[in-house]
Amino acid sequence: MRLNDARDLARSPLAVSIFNFRAIERNLRHALKPAYEVLFERLNTHPCGLKFLSILRADMISIVA
Repeated sequence: MRLNDARDLARSPLAVSIFNFRAIERNLRHALKPAYEVLFERLNTHPCGLKFLSILRADMISIVA
């Protein structure tokens, strides 16, 4: 198989396999991400989110202790 240019290289079986593998890996990482991690990320990006998370943490520690 002779590769004439970048388009031929992009269509090569190896390139397609790598692309498919990366897509599967990305989808699997997304599917396995815990819901609480998404919640904490969203709260942390909110303007008062870090303060809220700190208060929430303090409340949870006081309940457990």
